[in-house]
Amino acid sequence: YKENHNLAPLRIFFATDLHGSETCFRKFLNAGKVYQADVLIIGGDLTGKMIVPLVEVKSGVFSFHWLDHAYTVSRAELEEHEKQIRMSGCYPYRTTPEEMARFDQDPQEIKRLFRKILKDSIREWLLLAEERLQGSKIECYIMPGNDDDLGVDEAFEGLEHVCNPEGKVIYVGGEFEMISTGYTNPTPWKSPRELEEEQLYERIAMMAQQLVAPHKAIFNLHCPPFDVGLDIAPRLDE
Repeated sequence: YKENHNLAPLRIFFATDLHGSETCFRKFLNAGKVYQADVLIIGGDLTGKMIVPLVEVKSGVFSFHWLDHAYTVSRAELEEHEKQIRMSGCYPYRTTPEEMARFDQDPQEIKRLFRKILKDSIREWLLLAEERLQGSKIECYIMPGNDDDLGVDEAFEGLEHVCNPEGKVIYVGGEFEMISTGYTNPTPWKSPRELEEEQLYERIAMMAQQLVAPHKAIFNLHCPPFDVGLDIAPRLDE
């Protein structure tokens, strides 16, 4: 709540780890009006982790594997399947047997395609957010997390209503300072945004030292605090 009790309370809707789910992102955008939020924040891990190739095996007929099932569908049926794949957090990609053969020969080509799809999909989300927030007074902060490719940062260029708060001190609601970072300490999965503990501390400290009122600041940090339960995971063996 704002310290001046004559002012209305500041309501924040926070979500994190959408991992490519278009359903979750659309619900996040709708939550602003539903919960009468002043501020919307996503705390990281925006993108999914898998492409689902939809191979056109003959004209107008597509074959693909999805959730342990093999499908062969017509072009007319394909759109609904693509929608379901996107809603689950994966990326449908229409292709040909010839292109699939090229991917087999050059794994780097798959990586280039995946990075492009990630950036393009986030750009679509952000443009949808721009459209939905047009004319509203809702503030929106969306931050990549450790699982998000560095290239997705480019998707935030030229936006009016959505801000990537990474590495910045921002005033939320005009009163509360917020510092943000999607970087984490090292994980077993070697994700794109990882720093050694000392470097992560320096990154957070650099922002925290700029705070005027740290006692009421928001620390929007993707990495969970130590020993709060969120940071517990099974130890991996071979």
